[in-house]
Amino acid sequence: MESLLNFLKQNNIEWNGKTFVLAVSTGIDSSVLLDKFIKLSKTEDIKVVVAHVNHNRRSESLEEEKYIKEYTESLGIKCYVKELYFDNIDNFQAVAHEKRFEFFNEVMKKVHGDYLVLAHHAIDNIETVLIRMMRGSSLAGYSGINPVYKAKGYTVIRPLINLTRSDIEEYQKENNVKYFEDSSNSHDDYFRNRLRHNVIPAMFKECPDLDKKIIEFSDTIRSASIIINNLRDDFIKMYVKKENGVISFSKEKLLALDPYMQMEVLFELLKPLMLSTGVVKEVQKVVQNTQGSFNNLICKSLRLKVTYDEVTLVLNPKEEDASNLSDLYLVIDSEKEYVINDNLKICVEKTTNNPITNLWELCYNKLPLVIRTRRDGDRIKLKPGYKKINDLFIDKKIPKCERDEILLALDGDEVLIAFGVRKSEIVKSTIVSDGYIVRVKRNEE
Repeated sequence: MESLLNFLKQNNIEWNGKTFVLAVSTGIDSSVLLDKFIKLSKTEDIKVVVAHVNHNRRSESLEEEKYIKEYTESLGIKCYVKELYFDNIDNFQAVAHEKRFEFFNEVMKKVHGDYLVLAHHAIDNIETVLIRMMRGSSLAGYSGINPVYKAKGYTVIRPLINLTRSDIEEYQKENNVKYFEDSSNSHDDYFRNRLRHNVIPAMFKECPDLDKKIIEFSDTIRSASIIINNLRDDFIKMYVKKENGVISFSKEKLLALDPYMQMEVLFELLKPLMLSTGVVKEVQKVVQNTQGSFNNLICKSLRLKVTYDEVTLVLNPKEEDASNLSDLYLVIDSEKEYVINDNLKICVEKTTNNPITNLWELCYNKLPLVIRTRRDGDRIKLKPGYKKINDLFIDKKIPKCERDEILLALDGDEVLIAFGVRKSEIVKSTIVSDGYIVRVKRNEE
């Protein structure tokens, strides 16, 4: 097994006189990590601090918290504990991740920590690479988990990242490391667990050295991303202006880049919003295709303006700005609820059959879709052929003052539905066996 000291040396990490804050859950990975640092502290001038988060989701949590407190106290190691409590929330993992790092940041500041140490290993990295390949990411994202990266005021390191689960289990047995088994890891409720239990074992059967191949893949992609990121950052430094959440740049300069580099620039500029690949691609598409001007919400946290050669990204626009239906341009890219304003929201749910839906519901087989209001030239496919949306509204005797408030759902340039008015024949003839229902809901409903 790779020694801890070798990891520090290979990654040019200074350790003499430094403080290492270890995130310890008491599972086998973090317990092995703690044991390795305890042993290193006996021969090297380092300070070890433990940060433990009790999520209070399992009956064993209190026992684990009690153990880590008593164990670290017996060794003279300072241990900080954070107890979290959650209601029944759908996005538990994302919220818990955010709360954990808030706590880790607090501990790092309190002890003047130099390094935050996490126990991710090679299987975690394989899972991350697969998830990002399926969901989309930037080039750096596709490289998986970074062994070392700079955070605000400190460095995050992952000394176990090149070790497999069997490596860790072997160390645990040889050194008699006590740990607790997290029963939730055996459940298939979470996507990452399903990959771990079902997909990755099958991949190892086909490729026994999969972990080494993924490490090589990660290293290659990460090296390439450094080159790309330098080019991206040079472009941003030369051509992009940022002020109070408003970002502007030349459309001509952006489009002179290769389409891939365009995406890298947009990803970096929009990073604070944590948008999906689908949303960023929609921004790129609008910039590429707009002739003249464009001024619409892409999603609640982003307004995109194109005025001839100037592109402006308004991050987190004011609430009154974000609720104007006539300016709505929303990318639907995941199963969740999108709140448009106090009176209107769009709900996206998975469906495994082809349900009968009304005119306020769209059943379709894929995402992303765009929800927006009408534009000149919009057409919808009816039985006789395509008909202009404006003419459809006139035929339906919809008052002119209401036409700009009617929402359309589009796949690319194809109008699938004018909610509350008419569905396209494309939708009517599409059989959906594994897709989505998009519902427009108003408060009075």
